Amino acid sequence: MKLEYDDNWLRTLDEEEIRAVLSHEACHIAVLPSTTYYLKMGSESFVQWQKIFIDLYDEFLAHEEFRRRFGGSKIVDDDANVRTREFTSLDNVLRLSNSGTMDEGQALFFILNDAIFFPILGLSDFSQWCKAHELNNTYFYLNWLIEDFKYIESLRLNRVGTMDRVVLAAGLWTGVDARALLKEDKIVFLPSAQKAEDLVREKDAPLTESWLQRRLAMSAS
Repeated sequence: MKLEYDDNWLRTLDEEEIRAVLSHEACHIAVLPSTTYYLKMGSESFVQWQKIFIDLYDEFLAHEEFRRRFGGSKIVDDDANVRTREFTSLDNVLRLSNSGTMDEGQALFFILNDAIFFPILGLSDFSQWCKAHELNNTYFYLNWLIEDFKYIESLRLNRVGTMDRVVLAAGLWTGVDARALLKEDKIVFLPSAQKAEDLVREKDAPLTESWLQRRLAMSAS
């Protein structure tokens, strides 16, 4: 595994922040056997979507490892400080999405990829960002994904099996309308959501049941 860094970006950090960032990056090495993707064949856009979902799961694994090793220490605080300064990137993504310049689904998962660090480490920074932008349900949705990640991790599958399960679960995640989530702060299930549940049920009934209950709960609210 090879890690590369932007020298110009590193120069914006102080010594303790660099130590914190590299400590977190080391957690990627600790939890990932390789950076190889095992993907299903399909269109270029389908392949790219698979990578987005797998990258998000890999971030979850690294954050969990970071919490286990450094939770409660100043290293976590320093890393969090670096990440909160980058919330301007989330602001830009949201602006591009709202203007129609960026696909809402891509924008949503770009935001979640950066944001997932905070709830896993027990930090409220992303929750506060969501409140400031009237996107409370985006935070709610992120916690659904974290619940799914914890479930997938508990299965103790090999790397190929884990990637297959993440891509399978992604069929359920994309049943939520990203446009309604980012523009209206509403969790709206697309017409395709029930069909996705039917397809996933044969391979993972517990995961499907979780999403069925979530969909029914939103319908009743």
